[in-house]
Amino acid sequence: MTQTGLTLVIRIDKPEDNVLISRFRNFGEDLYRKPLETGTIDIDEVDRSKTQICIRNIKRRKLLRLKQMVWAELETHRLDDAALVYLES
Repeated sequence: MTQTGLTLVIRIDKPEDNVLISRFRNFGEDLYRKPLETGTIDIDEVDRSKTQICIRNIKRRKLLRLKQMVWAELETHRLDDAALVYLES
């Protein structure tokens, strides 16, 4: 299967912190439930994630809006100071 579009990676760097991992997974589940205008999230990846969640197949013209929504959700889950968000090359 060919992927099209961009991939946005959301990452935390403390896999030994179980409370942080739980909040990160809750963040991923909430993000999965949101109606994304662009991009796809694999719920199985979210459920087993300890450090990283990816949003794939993002259209470039929708990237800024999606990043704003991701950061807002990170703030809601108090993860904005623990997360790194970047485009995968």
